Amino acid sequence: YFGQDRLSSQPLIKELVKELKVLPQKIQTIVDKREQYAEIAKGLDAVQSLLLIGRGYQWATCLEGALKIKEISYKFCEAISAGELKHGPLALIDAELAMFV
Repeated sequence: YFGQDRLSSQPLIKELVKELKVLPQKIQTIVDKREQYAEIAKGLDAVQSLLLIGRGYQWATCLEGALKIKEISYKFCEAISAGELKHGPLALIDAELAMFV
């Protein structure tokens, strides 16, 4: 599995397989908290704009999240890399802007 070759890291492969085995339990933990997420969503109903801030691989998650928020809610939502926040977008932040870090 995982196209093993002599360059692959066996400990890394073992760790990936271990994490894949517990993935269903981790997903169930998230599903079990759906009432909490619904409360958060109700609080965001009055918000006109959202800003998602991430760094590294989390920035890619923010990009996808911003797209989904736009598609579902028709609200303005932007994803910004945490490293670029001080280069202009910081001026957009005010008391009315909802942010997720």
